[in-house]
Amino acid sequence: MGSTGRGGGFGRERGRSRSGGSGPLLVALAVLALATPLTAQPVVGIGLTRISNAPQALFDVDDCPGANAWSGEGVLGLRFSRIVSVETTTAYNWSNTNTCIVGPPTVPPTGEFSFSTFETPGGYPFVSSDARLVFESPDPRSSFWLRAFGGYGVMWPKSIGYWLAGGGLVFGGQLQTIIEAEWNWFSVPFDQTTLSFVDGALVSTDVTSGSRSHSMFRLRAGFRLSP
Repeated sequence: MGSTGRGGGFGRERGRSRSGGSGPLLVALAVLALATPLTAQPVVGIGLTRISNAPQALFDVDDCPGANAWSGEGVLGLRFSRIVSVETTTAYNWSNTNTCIVGPPTVPPTGEFSFSTFETPGGYPFVSSDARLVFESPDPRSSFWLRAFGGYGVMWPKSIGYWLAGGGLVFGGQLQTIIEAEWNWFSVPFDQTTLSFVDGALVSTDVTSGSRSHSMFRLRAGFRLSP
């Protein structure tokens, strides 16, 4: 073809589920519930997260910049020992970046021309949840200690699963302050539609499906109540 353009379209909701990522999370939660001893101690927390490298370009429009995204989170956990605990986190994710719309290019009246549009599971806001295994090293002689964690989560309206890993610092006694960093990685499915023109007339439409790998980083501050 003589020239190629790109059109918007990264932002229309798909009517069908695109990824069966919720299965491992549900299995993990069921196993943890069945294996939880009656002596496990509950942990409750809340947090606010700044999301860096948020996939605005993947969830909304292909040519838009990355979002300034945030999430508010609630945490429920069970502490099995001084070091090991499990947590489940539910988050409401939102973006304060306006959606930008990129329209299709102008088709020239002569010659060959093509352009592509993309469709992915839609944009913000959305709810996500995850299950994570947590390791901490509290020292009774110190007012702060380290924590590390890993797990699996789901962006529920999009049926997109993601893996997570991170670590941070814990401060305090029964009411604790947590500052931590988390890395998420996942694949976003998309449909690509390519339209081809000759002398201004549409001659073919090709649709292909695929996925894009993406990762994003979360910087979180929060509080928790732990016995």
